[in-house]
Amino acid sequence: MHFGDTTAVPLEPMYTKRMRLINERIHSRTLLAAVLAYCTAAHFHPEAVTSRIVPFTDAAEEILDPAS
Repeated sequence: MHFGDTTAVPLEPMYTKRMRLINERIHSRTLLAAVLAYCTAAHFHPEAVTSRIVPFTDAAEEILDPAS
């Protein structure tokens, strides 16, 4: 949950790109075995949707790039 007035990421430009910031706790332990099995079976390919990787310190600025 975010209780501050502002965030370190530009939420409004993200919204116009149909992106959402979901900040919540999950019970990952219940899904961890299935996720690890999926990854170790070489079914997980993040490069299929990742157009580029930038340092976290540059993320707030880079998300504004229309090519993203």
